Amino acid sequence: MRLPSTLTRVAKLLGKYHTLTMPICKQPTWLYDTMEKWLPVVLQRAEAGSDDTAHNRYLAAIRDMDLRTEYEEVKKIASSEPSPVVFCHNDLNRGNILLLSGDDEMKFIDFDYCSYNHRGFDIATYFNEWCSYRDPEVFPQYLEDYPAPGQQREFFTEYLRSSGVDQSKLAQEVASMAREVDLWGLIAHFFWGLWALNTVGRCTIDFPFIEFAMCRLQTYFKRKEELFGQV
Repeated sequence: MRLPSTLTRVAKLLGKYHTLTMPICKQPTWLYDTMEKWLPVVLQRAEAGSDDTAHNRYLAAIRDMDLRTEYEEVKKIASSEPSPVVFCHNDLNRGNILLLSGDDEMKFIDFDYCSYNHRGFDIATYFNEWCSYRDPEVFPQYLEDYPAPGQQREFFTEYLRSSGVDQSKLAQEVASMAREVDLWGLIAHFFWGLWALNTVGRCTIDFPFIEFAMCRLQTYFKRKEELFGQV
């Protein structure tokens, strides 16, 4: 994920993906429809608590976050930062980026969540996945792995070239994308926090869903304070 060669390959491939025209709904409704479907389950799960002491402590903290009100904040943030609607993968984690053995070819796999969505969400999801969100007790140290400003600029430059942006507008577009991806990164943290809580008890894989949810949500609030000066 963090190798320079990997970063530029992902940027180039994602730029091409975002120019595709696919025979599916072009309206960016998937993101909000999904969160609205998950939210009642999440609130019920947080309210129910857990027999595990650590989990119960995290769930109590999540109850205090008032996620229903926060969801309305998420929608306001999204409307405040226009981001082009494109065909998105929506789940660019390390397990879904395949580099073929003995070849330079890279592929994205697992399109379960693909839809038309805002490009900022897709890019922010990739950047966010540079960090590990499995232990709330080491918050916020794990955020140190997030792409540095120089790495972000390199990604944006390769992405925009691949997607065919006018070269005379490249510098301006790179500068504007930093703010776009920062804000959509908030939304991605909130989304994946809901995903984890919604998945508890529904999936048999060995994964710390509650810890992951706590990490993503506490990161959401931290980044929100940094960007807006309030929580």
